[in-house]
Amino acid sequence: MSATRMPALKLLFALARYAGLGIPSELPLATLVEVDFQGGRLRVPSPRTERRGQRLVSIAPKLTALLQDRFAEVEEGPWHLVTIRDKGAAFEI
Repeated sequence: MSATRMPALKLLFALARYAGLGIPSELPLATLVEVDFQGGRLRVPSPRTERRGQRLVSIAPKLTALLQDRFAEVEEGPWHLVTIRDKGAAFEI
């Protein structure tokens, strides 16, 4: 994963690998407000979870630094965990 230069893609792959987020079913729904660094958990809105519509996943140590970098680069708000911009167009993933 160190070969990935785009931070957004690196975070996308890390969320899929270390947190088990479904792409494209869960990742587009996850925002920064869902991250609980103190509790070491990520609340994932999940359309496939029947009763609650969400699930909790542990934040792996390898994922913590990437999420902290994402927090540092955006202003406060319910931003998506991953935003990819290509040639002026923004794609929220």
